[in-house]
Amino acid sequence: MTHLRRWVVPANLIPLGAFLVGFLAFPVRVLGGFANIPGDLGDSRLNGYFLENIYQFFIGGSPSLWNLGMFAPYPYILGFSDNLFGAFPAYLLPRVLTGDPALSMVVWFYIGFIANFVAAYVALRKLSLERIGATVGAMIFTFALPLANYAFNWVQLGYRFGLPLAIAAWVLFLRRKSWTQLVVAAGWTVWQFYCTIYVGAFTLTLLLCITAAHLVVALFPLGLKRFVTGFREYRSNLVSLGRRRIAWLSGALVALAAAMVALMWPYLQVTKIYGSVRAYSEILLMLPTARSYFLSDDSWFWAGMSAQVLSLPMRWEHQDFPGAIVIVLGLFGIVLGVRRKTDRTFATLALGLAAVVVLTFAFHRHSLWHFMSLLPLFSAIRAVARIIVGMLFLFGYLAGYGADALVRKGRAVGRVALAVLVVALVVEFSCVTPGITPRAKWQSNDAAIDAKIPKNLAPDAILFVAQTDETIWYASEVNTIWGALRAHRQTINGYSGNSPTGLDPHFGTACAELPHRVLDYLNFSGKSGDVAAYRALMARVVPIGFTDCNPVWWTDPPTMTKSTTDLSKDQMAAITLTKGSASTVTGLPHGMVTVTNTMSTTLSADATHPLRIGWRYVDANGTPLSDWSGRSNLPFDLKPGDSVDVFLALDEGLAVKGTSIQVTVVQDGLVRAVDAGVPTLSIEINE
Repeated sequence: MTHLRRWVVPANLIPLGAFLVGFLAFPVRVLGGFANIPGDLGDSRLNGYFLENIYQFFIGGSPSLWNLGMFAPYPYILGFSDNLFGAFPAYLLPRVLTGDPALSMVVWFYIGFIANFVAAYVALRKLSLERIGATVGAMIFTFALPLANYAFNWVQLGYRFGLPLAIAAWVLFLRRKSWTQLVVAAGWTVWQFYCTIYVGAFTLTLLLCITAAHLVVALFPLGLKRFVTGFREYRSNLVSLGRRRIAWLSGALVALAAAMVALMWPYLQVTKIYGSVRAYSEILLMLPTARSYFLSDDSWFWAGMSAQVLSLPMRWEHQDFPGAIVIVLGLFGIVLGVRRKTDRTFATLALGLAAVVVLTFAFHRHSLWHFMSLLPLFSAIRAVARIIVGMLFLFGYLAGYGADALVRKGRAVGRVALAVLVVALVVEFSCVTPGITPRAKWQSNDAAIDAKIPKNLAPDAILFVAQTDETIWYASEVNTIWGALRAHRQTINGYSGNSPTGLDPHFGTACAELPHRVLDYLNFSGKSGDVAAYRALMARVVPIGFTDCNPVWWTDPPTMTKSTTDLSKDQMAAITLTKGSASTVTGLPHGMVTVTNTMSTTLSADATHPLRIGWRYVDANGTPLSDWSGRSNLPFDLKPGDSVDVFLALDEGLAVKGTSIQVTVVQDGLVRAVDAGVPTLSIEINE
C-alpha cells in the first residue's frame, strides 16, 4: 500500500505540484499570462528601466550603471532607488531571446516567484520541517495575501530568495556553531542586498531579532554558566577547522565585505552629497500599526474587513494582513511547538517573529524603530511596513510546523483537515485583484515617446520633455527616461524613490521648470552665478512638447532675488493672470495660468512672504467647494513686462466635470489679492 501511494503521488512531486497550483492561480491568472505587467506604468516600468540600463551597459548602450541618464547631469542617480543587480540575470536571458523589454520584465517577474518558492522550501527543510510543512511554508512565503499589494506595486520586492536562505544558514550557525554556515548566511544576505536594498535591510532586521531570540532561548532555560560554555564551543569549533579552512572562510568573508562596500559606496555618496536621509516623521507614517495587520484591500474576501479600517495615512503601505488560513495554521503550529518544549529552533523563530513585530510596531507615534532609523543604512528605509514580505517566511515556518504536526498525528482526520486548509489557503491568496497594466499600453507609450524625440541629436544632447502623455505625471516621466535610454541620450526628466533638491515634479507644459532645474544643478555643483556654465548646459538641452519656452532663457539665466518688501494692493492688482486652462483629459487634473508683471519694478520670487498662485474650486453655480488651499510657486523673478506660465496641480476629487477654479495671487502668510478687491481669474475645467 505504501508503494502504491508513492507511485500515485511521488513525494518529490508534492512541492512541485503545490507551486504550479499557486503559480497558475495567482500571478499567471492575475497577469493573464503575458498580456499584462504587474502594477502601473510608473514604479513597475521604472524597475524595468533599471534592468534595461544594466543590459544596455553590458552591450555598450549606456555609459554607466550608477550615473543613469535621467535627472541629468546629476551623479549617482541609481542611489535614489533599488539597484536590482542581483536579480538582473533573470532578465538577461529573456531580453536576449525576445528583444522585448516589456515581455522580458514579465518573465523576470515570474522567475522571482520560482526563486522564492525554491529558496523557502530548501530553507525550511534545512530548519527540519518535513516535505508537507516545507511546502506549506514555501507557499505562504511565495503567494500570501500581502504580496498582492507589495510584489505587484513594487516589483523589486519580488526577489526575496536570499532572505530565507540567509535565515536558515544563520540559525544553523547559532544552533550547530558551524562557521561555514556563518559564511553561507553572509553570502545570501549580500546577494539579497544586490537584489534589493529594502529586502536586504529587512533580512538584517530579521537576523538581528532571531539572534536576540536565540540568546533568550539559550540563556533562560540553561543559565548563565551554560550560556558562557556555548561561546567557548564557538571558539573550539573554529579552532578545530584548521588554519587552511579558517583562511578560506576568512577570505570569503573579506570578499563579501568588499562586495558590500562596493554596493553601498554609491548609496553613501548619495547620502553625503544629497543629504537624502529620511526624517523620522516621514518614516513614522509607514511603520506598521495594529490596523496594518487587518488590511488587505486587494482581497475579495477581506475587502469588507479592510473597509472598516478608516483614516490610515499612506494606506497602500500598510497591507499587512497575512491571511486567515496563515494565522490558523500558524496558531496551530505555535500550540504544538509550545507543548513540545524541547524544540529550540521553533522557540527561536517564534520569538524572533514576535521581536520583529515589537521592533517595528508604532503605538501612539512611538516605536522602537526610531533607534534603528538612526543607523546609517536603516536611515534610508522609509516604508517599514513592507517588512511583512520578509516576516512571511517566519509565518510560513510556524504554519509549516503546524502542517507537519497534523500529518504526524497519523489520523485521517488530521490529514483531511490539512488538505482542506491548504485548499482554502490557495483560494484565499488567489482571490485578489492587484493592480495591472496591459503590456500593449507599455509598447504604445514606447512608440509615442520615440516619435516625439528628434533624430540626429547631438551626442551630448539632454532632453526635456513636457508632461503631456495620457498618464499621470510620474508615468509621463518614466516614458521620457525610457525614450532617452533607447535614443542613447540623457534627460533632465526623471522619477525615482528620491530626487535632487528643488525640482518640481509637476510641471506639465510649463517650460519655466527648465531654467529652474539648470540653476538648481549649478548651485548643487558649486557653479552658482557662473553664466558661462549656465549657457553651456542650456545649449545642450532640447525641449520637446513646450510652447512657452522663452529664447532669452538660453542666454540670460532667470534670477531669484530675496526681498523683504510686501506688495501693496495696487501692486498686487498689477500682477495679471491670463490664458488660464484646466483639464482632466490627460492623467491627473492639471491647469496652467500665465502670470504677467505689469509693474514698473521687478517682482521677486524669494520674498519674506513669497508670491504664489492660489486657487479654489467652485461649482456651476459659483458656490465654493473648497478653501483657497491650492498653491503653485512663482518659478523666478519677473522683470517689468515679463510673463511666465505656472503649472497648477489640481485635486483629483474636486476637479471634475461642471466645476471651475478661481485663481488669484497670494502673498503667503499675509494676504490674497482677491481679499484686497482684485478680481479672480475663473477657469472652467475641461473633461
